[in-house]
Amino acid sequence: MKDLKQLNADNWGRTSEQYAERAHKGSGMMMPLIRNYTQGASQVVKSSSPKVIDVASGAGEPGISLAKHFTSGNILITDIAPGMVEQAKKMCANADVKNVSFAVADAEDLSAYPDGSFDLLTCNCGLMFMPHYDRALSEFRRVLKPGGAAMFSVWGPPGKTNLIGVFHDIRDRIAPGESYFADPGCLGSKDKLHGAVEKAGFSAFDIREVNVPIKFTKEATPMVLENAVVSELLNRLKAAGKPDIYQQAQDAYMASVEEHGYLHGDEMIFPENIALLVTASI
Repeated sequence: MKDLKQLNADNWGRTSEQYAERAHKGSGMMMPLIRNYTQGASQVVKSSSPKVIDVASGAGEPGISLAKHFTSGNILITDIAPGMVEQAKKMCANADVKNVSFAVADAEDLSAYPDGSFDLLTCNCGLMFMPHYDRALSEFRRVLKPGGAAMFSVWGPPGKTNLIGVFHDIRDRIAPGESYFADPGCLGSKDKLHGAVEKAGFSAFDIREVNVPIKFTKEATPMVLENAVVSELLNRLKAAGKPDIYQQAQDAYMASVEEHGYLHGDEMIFPENIALLVTASI
């Protein structure tokens, strides 16, 4: 198997266009969570023209929303996947957002940025995909100015995150014993997350739950399976000699949503998807 960081870059980059469309455009599925960053930043950022770095930004959020909020600020949007950075550039151009810059960057190694560079660091639902999230947290703290703040989120455990529970169900139905290249729920315990943030050296922090209801149409089933984590497993199984694995995955997805009561007519409604949102200061 490839290095996990390269898998992240390759698979999120390959699905970047679909992710931008599904998650960050208009009322995309991540936007209810994204709104919490602008609300929270208003309370923790002291400068009216802050320097902000958005890490593992995907197609540009919450960086774009923060750029709109802090119109005199300077927002750096970064991601390990070049394809995601390109999507973020398109999103900014479409929104006519000017006070942004972009970089391909590994969250575990922000050595391009000196100590104390930023007033605010954000990372929306990216930390749990990092092979060494402890290194990333240490880097988050290092690049913040004295008095600076970090805001980042992770998905909760599968039992409180309907869609991730379905992803696990798909895997167990089509390939029991196989693993996803990254576990979206690996930091879903408040105790585990608390320990990791404390170990990184943040002096004060708060962890709160934010529910992110998610809704798809039946027609969106192929798009759901193009999630980087799921699609990497499907591609791996196809290469191992299972040519019908995509159809098996669609069948498993439909069986799972019906079994759990998420299917409502032509829509799949996942009412509970808990994210843990951390606000930390140094």
